[in-house]
Amino acid sequence: MLYAIMTSQSLHNKNKIVEPYNSPEIDDDSLVIRRISKHYLEPIKGGKHRLSSRAFAPSSGGSKGMSVDLEQLMIKDKIDPRQYVATPEYFVSVCFKVKNLRGIDLKVGCEPIAANPYHGEVWGTKSKSKRKKLLKLAQFYVNDYAIILSK
Repeated sequence: MLYAIMTSQSLHNKNKIVEPYNSPEIDDDSLVIRRISKHYLEPIKGGKHRLSSRAFAPSSGGSKGMSVDLEQLMIKDKIDPRQYVATPEYFVSVCFKVKNLRGIDLKVGCEPIAANPYHGEVWGTKSKSKRKKLLKLAQFYVNDYAIILSK
């Protein structure tokens, strides 16, 4: 964990924001987990909900990446990733294989924060077409709700 924190800190620019980069310590075969809150769920027929591609938009602050949790680091620290990411606010999460993200020209890097040492970012999700590709690549990680992934 300390290695990830040190690597991330060294990539901050003069405004203390991490510049987009591909972290070499994140294996291509590892998973990143995107937590999903209720406001990204759209009601559809039958009492179910559909996941919106807006769930994959970059954050408006900081390094402007899509926040994710890095499963590889949790496993290394003997933390159960499914328990770690499931909270009352985030009762649904999806995952992506890192090589699939990098395969569509997205960057995946470590960006630990005080509240989450397993935090990372995926950069390059600004366009609607990229977010739709992410929706097609997404796989459920935790799904405690009636959600459908639109394909």
